[in-house]
Amino acid sequence: MNGNQSAADSIRSILEAMHKDDIKPVSDQWSAGMRALRAVDQEQPDPYEPTLRAGVQLLIALEAMAKATKETIDILRAEIARSMADTGCPGLYLEHHHVTPVEGQRAVLITDEAALALAHPDLMGDPKPPVPDKRAIASRLRAGEPLTGAVLANEPPKPGIRINTIKSKAA
Repeated sequence: MNGNQSAADSIRSILEAMHKDDIKPVSDQWSAGMRALRAVDQEQPDPYEPTLRAGVQLLIALEAMAKATKETIDILRAEIARSMADTGCPGLYLEHHHVTPVEGQRAVLITDEAALALAHPDLMGDPKPPVPDKRAIASRLRAGEPLTGAVLANEPPKPGIRINTIKSKAA
């Protein structure tokens, strides 16, 4: 089996499992809520309670969908990024999107927040109490500046992907 086939099989396996375990059950919940809503007879004396019940059922389904969607997006994004990195895929064009692999960056690790605040008060953000401005810290650490109380994490950066919308040209 070549690398591309193996990567395709891995992505397909993850998508099938996500559909079965995460997306389908929530989709079924949503469909049941919509059936209940549509079954409410507006001509009945008081349609409020059955409409409310259907609305709550749909709300519960949406909340489950939001949770499942966030987890699914994170897992799928990581798998696609890993696959593109492993196979050397330089990018992918879809009808309205361009997907490119991006180099991950090492995260900032605050080792001693008090020492950081004392040595570099300019790197503490505005909220009360002040919290470290990790973007500014990361920028200075990546530029090679040593900072008391902060380092770049040692784990290798994970690959990522960037998905850009392609603006359609007006005819």
